[in-house]
Amino acid sequence: MMPLITARALAGLGLEGDRYAIGKGTFSGTRHNLRHVSLIGVNDFNAANSTLDVPFTLAETRRNLVIEGAVDLLNLIAREFWIGEVHMRGVEECTPCKRPAQLAQKADFF
Repeated sequence: MMPLITARALAGLGLEGDRYAIGKGTFSGTRHNLRHVSLIGVNDFNAANSTLDVPFTLAETRRNLVIEGAVDLLNLIAREFWIGEVHMRGVEECTPCKRPAQLAQKADFF
């Protein structure tokens, strides 16, 4: 994982250099590959971290974009929206999976 300030979006693929955009993600070729970009809200992240003895870093969540402010990400499912100049469509909730916890050797978020 590598934090970036800017990224290049590739239509129908995701973000340039991302493991899923090049077909090398754990879930490449599965129904979960519908998610070309995954989002996490800072407020939700902080709330989930408050329940853990050992908190995660934002990078450890393995999400592509960190959204600041009071944004209801669940409200974006089945809707089209813009992030900067990139037109996006919310597909499904991306609940925390066990993979980030395994890689970070930490307890799951939920």
